[in-house]
Amino acid sequence: MSYSLQFLFGFLTSVIVIISKKPFERLALSATSLLDTLLIQEKEEEFIVALQQNLKRAVKDIVVFIFCVVFILIPILFYLHYFDSKNSSLLHVFLFFLGSTLPFFIVSRFITNKSDYSFLSQLLHRIILNHYNLGKWMLMKQIRFVTNTDIVTHKSIIITGLARSGTTALVDLLNKNGNFTSLNYSNMPFLLYPRIWSRIYKPSKIELKQRAHNDGIKVGLASVEALEEYFFKVVLNDSYIQPHGLMKHELSEELLQHYYSYQVSISKGKTYLAKNNNQILRLKSIMEFHRDTHVFILYRDPLEHSYSLLSQHLNFCRIQKDDPFALQYMNWLGHHEFGLNHKPFLFNSDFGKSSYTPFDIEYWVECWIEYYSYALNIEACTFLSYEEFLSSPEKILSTISKNTNEVVSCDGLQKFYKDKKEIQIRNKILLTKARTIYDELENKAKIQSVNH
Repeated sequence: MSYSLQFLFGFLTSVIVIISKKPFERLALSATSLLDTLLIQEKEEEFIVALQQNLKRAVKDIVVFIFCVVFILIPILFYLHYFDSKNSSLLHVFLFFLGSTLPFFIVSRFITNKSDYSFLSQLLHRIILNHYNLGKWMLMKQIRFVTNTDIVTHKSIIITGLARSGTTALVDLLNKNGNFTSLNYSNMPFLLYPRIWSRIYKPSKIELKQRAHNDGIKVGLASVEALEEYFFKVVLNDSYIQPHGLMKHELSEELLQHYYSYQVSISKGKTYLAKNNNQILRLKSIMEFHRDTHVFILYRDPLEHSYSLLSQHLNFCRIQKDDPFALQYMNWLGHHEFGLNHKPFLFNSDFGKSSYTPFDIEYWVECWIEYYSYALNIEACTFLSYEEFLSSPEKILSTISKNTNEVVSCDGLQKFYKDKKEIQIRNKILLTKARTIYDELENKAKIQSVNH
């Protein structure tokens, strides 16, 4: 057999494998969509329509995939047919190997993957996180052994605040210095069934790297993060996520029962630590249902806070333009704080009627005012100063420890340092309004500190 045919057969095999990647992805997703449809609990007219659509799509994708597999086999069969062990040498094998690796080299060299996630990892995320009926099924499996007694004796802490208020740094310190547990990155993408996923996926190396915010905070697979919002997205079918913003809502007793069962199934007897910036949307329902939930809301100087939000908005717009998967990832987790998928919190019907856009610092000052003017009226939560957290982290941890009766070590804590920036804003009246709310937050935090 000629040397050129050896090379050609190898080359064609790999080209067809690369081309088949997309049909394989479509088949996997259509098959999961079909399963997701079969898991719909109320099987009425909606179920029949969805079943017909997904069944048709799955059959089509199976046919296309089989067609691709046949074409992959053709050059291999030709190669085996022409390969003669008596007359062929190692050079023939080498040329087939060279031809089969060349397409992969070309793809890796000229078609770069800007995402930190491989093709198979992205596919797994799409299979699990895109299908809410499958998620509900996994959730019920996760919480099936939780009893009412478990819920009554369960303890939890919620750390929340407008994004860029220090929630990540605070939760990281609490997690390292106390006996807490929560969801972490190793639970992705099986956020509603971490119990079974932890048996399968056991990462041996937990490497820390700087997160996409580029703010000096390093995260790894064991880092606690705001991942539980996916629970609310699934059980509420994204009903509170509207095109113009995130709507406040109340939770039924049944959903709250499921939420605390979910916490218990993760905590395993420890205090559950939740970092969730969206929690303010349903905070009143949560606190009324479970009195042993302690809520801490961080606040920050409005101008510096708004500047930080604007900077991250520009940063994530760039990241998400370069990597569409990053945008999809943020949507799955309900992270709409900034970036191309930004959606503001909506507590006031008049919000958003000004002429400012997310590329103006005034817009973020308006977001700050919207958030903290609403937060001030929430009872039974404790306000924590971001500035005080930077200068005296041990004092903030001590406050949390006293309020919750949790043992939190304050040994060896170091101050956080932030460079001061000269920030310009045109609308001084808007800033004055924000400063007034900030002063109210400072006074309330001081009163709470004295009372405890």
